[in-house]
Amino acid sequence: MTLTICHFSDLHGNANKLFAVQDKHADVYVCSGDFFPNASRGDAEVEAPFQREWLHAPQPKGSVIDRMVALIGTAPFLWVGGNHDYIDLADELRAQGVNAHTITPEGVKVCGLTFAGFREIPYITGEWAGEAQQDTLRHLVYQTMQNGNPDVLVTHAPPAGIMDRDRGCGHGFGIQAITSALAYTEHQVRMHLFGHIHASQGTENIMGVQFCNGAGTVQFHQLG
Repeated sequence: MTLTICHFSDLHGNANKLFAVQDKHADVYVCSGDFFPNASRGDAEVEAPFQREWLHAPQPKGSVIDRMVALIGTAPFLWVGGNHDYIDLADELRAQGVNAHTITPEGVKVCGLTFAGFREIPYITGEWAGEAQQDTLRHLVYQTMQNGNPDVLVTHAPPAGIMDRDRGCGHGFGIQAITSALAYTEHQVRMHLFGHIHASQGTENIMGVQFCNGAGTVQFHQLG
């Protein structure tokens, strides 16, 4: 059976990009973070209520969450937060009756496949959610690959050296431990969904894995 995955990331409040594809079929929806807009530079006491209000605010075509419920329907919805997200979108959708799951290193099984991963990103300045040092990232990768054993890896940040370079920068922003795990250990990962780096959006097939950077986009992928 071929699975159609709708993957979106880094919309930063531009939910209309997602609603523009409502006529396309998906078996599962996956968001790899940075779905919400921001009202501050990472102040959690400001961001959490602001993002929840934005999600539920009445709009001419319906609130964002009501429109998402209508779009997703009975399909599973999977989520990892990004560094700009301060509430859990899966929790909010689950409260509305959606089959929604927050992805963890231990993994979530839907449609016969295991999706596993985490939200943490390489440390930037300490302003935003989920910034982590390399030791923490290595541990998360180990947990994900050993305990989750994913068919589909989902993280907010990309792997180091693969679709992780921003414009005008001479270095990447990816996680080296992911690249090493995929290159040098046994695994069953067939697809890696991520975002974070807007300038490197797209797809590449490397090491037998389909890498998908969905930053700022809504993409549809086939997994047979």
